Amino acid sequence: MNETAEFDPQAFRDFEHAGWERSAANYQDLFGAITVQAIGPMLDAVNIRAGIKLLDVACGPGALTAEAAGRGAAACGLDFSAAMVADARKRNPEIEFRQGDAEDLPFEDGSFDAVVCNCGLLHFPHPDRAIAEAHRVLAPGGRYAFTVWSPPERSTFFQVVMEAIKAHADPNAPLPAGPPMFQLAGAEERKRALESAGFVEPETAEIPSALRCSDPGHVLDVIYKSIVRTRALLEAQTPEAKEKTDAAILEGAKKREKDGEIELTIPAAMAWARKP
Repeated sequence: MNETAEFDPQAFRDFEHAGWERSAANYQDLFGAITVQAIGPMLDAVNIRAGIKLLDVACGPGALTAEAAGRGAAACGLDFSAAMVADARKRNPEIEFRQGDAEDLPFEDGSFDAVVCNCGLLHFPHPDRAIAEAHRVLAPGGRYAFTVWSPPERSTFFQVVMEAIKAHADPNAPLPAGPPMFQLAGAEERKRALESAGFVEPETAEIPSALRCSDPGHVLDVIYKSIVRTRALLEAQTPEAKEKTDAAILEGAKKREKDGEIELTIPAAMAWARKP
């Protein structure tokens, strides 16, 4: 996946949107099993309790939204993918889910006490714009938290995948360019993004999370059935390159097997702050 400071935002958005429409049916049971590991710490960071009005941006199938509602919050989920919203409504018919744009939220100023975005910012053309929108729809004193992925050197999942691509694939396949995937992976950059949007008292932490399975083929299922950028990159390869890359990913996963279980770490980098 090409990453550059200069890119066509609409082309990147359309690429991501098509990918998530395609991944919606399988997301919760595959990659969603990783992202749910950040839900508890995120809700704690924004002080979720009974009566709090919460907006879950890039809610996907609604796992975080549902957990917030289970804690007594008046929770609403928003996603730009109609397929994701439909799946979230099917799983949680008692909760409000809306289709909308994270960079242009369809809510009035000060509508919520808390806003969260779990691993969504890296899929937006302008992450800073989405953070500013979260600030806008928060009431004074409201809290915001987001997660992205920690740097690749801290993730055996990304190491396995990126080493396979480096060895056998063309990393510059002709796909829509987008913003750097790890641009908010550093703690100081996350704090900067929050402060630039007007938030105060920014804090950061790393949340341990991992992909765990007994079959290395599950790793390929996660890539090809429930995520977007890496799948598109691999599918853009020649048949020979794709076959070799897939085999290298399987071999890398097997090397992380211990006592019948494969564990590929993929920690989440979280940041949270308050609106004055």
